[in-house]
Amino acid sequence: MRALRRSAWIWSLLLVIGLVLGACGGGGDDDDAAGTGDDAQTTGQDLEERAAGGNLVYAADQEPTGFNGSTSKDNGTSVKNVIENLFFYAAKATPDFKLTYPGLESEPKVVTEDPQVVEWKIKEEAVWDDGTPVTSDDVQNYYDQVEKKDPSKVSEDNPKGYANDVATHVGYDQITKFEKVDAKTFRVTFGTVFSDFRGLWTDVPQAKFMLAQPGGWDTGLDNNPGPSAGPYKFREWKKGESLTLEKNPGWWGEVKPTLDTITFRFLPESTTQPDALRNNEVDFIYPQPQLDLVDQVEQLTDVESEIAFGPTFEHLTFNTKNEFLGDVNVRKAIAYGVDRDAIVNALMKPFSDKAARLDNRVLVANQEGYVSNGKEYQKVDAAKAMSTLESAGFTKGTDGFYAKSGKKLSVRLSTTAGNQLREQQGELIKAQLAKVGIDIRIDNSPSTVLFSDRLPKGDFDIANFAWVGSVFPVSSSVGLYQTGADSNYGAYSSAEFDSIAKDAVSELDEDEALEFADRMDKAMWEDLPNLPLYQKPTFIGVRNKFVNVKDNTTNEGPFWNAQTWGLARSAA
Repeated sequence: MRALRRSAWIWSLLLVIGLVLGACGGGGDDDDAAGTGDDAQTTGQDLEERAAGGNLVYAADQEPTGFNGSTSKDNGTSVKNVIENLFFYAAKATPDFKLTYPGLESEPKVVTEDPQVVEWKIKEEAVWDDGTPVTSDDVQNYYDQVEKKDPSKVSEDNPKGYANDVATHVGYDQITKFEKVDAKTFRVTFGTVFSDFRGLWTDVPQAKFMLAQPGGWDTGLDNNPGPSAGPYKFREWKKGESLTLEKNPGWWGEVKPTLDTITFRFLPESTTQPDALRNNEVDFIYPQPQLDLVDQVEQLTDVESEIAFGPTFEHLTFNTKNEFLGDVNVRKAIAYGVDRDAIVNALMKPFSDKAARLDNRVLVANQEGYVSNGKEYQKVDAAKAMSTLESAGFTKGTDGFYAKSGKKLSVRLSTTAGNQLREQQGELIKAQLAKVGIDIRIDNSPSTVLFSDRLPKGDFDIANFAWVGSVFPVSSSVGLYQTGADSNYGAYSSAEFDSIAKDAVSELDEDEALEFADRMDKAMWEDLPNLPLYQKPTFIGVRNKFVNVKDNTTNEGPFWNAQTWGLARSAA
């Protein structure tokens, strides 16, 4: 095996890049900032080394929950990896955290600054695979669905009365006017300045197809994504077994795919993936790294592999609707009782000596502006955990666990079943919290159940999963933690955070934006909506008969450049 970088710390300026781009005018003169199409995405890739034909099989550890990645139930990597090459994207991020505009004629143009009016021009040649053009109607329908409201749905958790399940409203909720200039051009007026406007209009499905499906926005794409505006199109989904994409002959991008098909084979038990590679059952894996798995893959002479650290972080989300976890003192006691350093040493250090506990939710450790705000909880303090519970009215029983009003302090900890690393992590946390008198019951579910059903419905007490960052970390964080956000699974609500967030997404000055990021995170350390554990590494393993399969640690994921993948000429 020819191993790539074992510990590739390739990422340091994500926030800076995002803010610099957000502060630029409508031109495209910054050569380092962006490109408009495929050539910007394929720099340095071996397009001439690709042979015609071939099928690449990907070992997916999670099965898609549906295909509308803009809903909270489908807002996961299992869906993103599929629709990345099917839907319309105005913008995408490259592995070096620059923006490209594959669906646009040019970078979005700021028409006026006060009020902020921005214009997008869809590529003239952009079409869906059924032959119909990608138009402003598709984008307007996306906006209409995201911001659709129903007065009867106004509630404490949904104060604006949003009618649909939407992963994030950030940016879209600041739009006061959507104007179709022509079939390929549209303008948006923002009520207040939105600094990250360049990141809007991704994961856009065809309006005509979606509107014709029973269930519409929320569930209409559960079984079929509809027509493709990308280099591949949907062929079939054998649930529980595999999903297949095939080359889209109508793809209008500059780089045409050469692979005939990409097959997602579902292997939820991560420990089976090395054997699948060894037996030529799959060609590509992207699991959570764990020591035995990595070591096995590194022994394969026909596989290249790499570990990298990007903007993904592992965490515990607390359901504030839970009778115990709704009390911030219980959340604090958990934070005092969880030994995050021990978890990192046991599960992360084997991959890199740079792996470390994470003390920020908005920025990660190798990122400009990172501040370690979780100092209060850096070290385990069992005495403080127990005194915090006792001050909140809990008393310890003869069984060693605390109780209040006759109810034992017992909560469920849920994560993705079959993920060996997370299952081990859950057992460590259970043992650690037992020492401070908190009973943890392991309650794991398959990823499809956890992400599409349990998390959106709030059917959990503590959930262990990861958030994958983007080139816009401030606005991304707002979408996860503001009151009423559909991706705010723990139902966290803070007037202080919401106030900071409102100003943060309008800030164009880089230094001021970093200050807002710091204030957002500090507010959350007071409330503890979740407990960050560590910056999560990615691990990619690819059979060397394929070329151009490269990691992208942003939320674009490893399928970001699938149109460039191919069977190597030497292997054909």
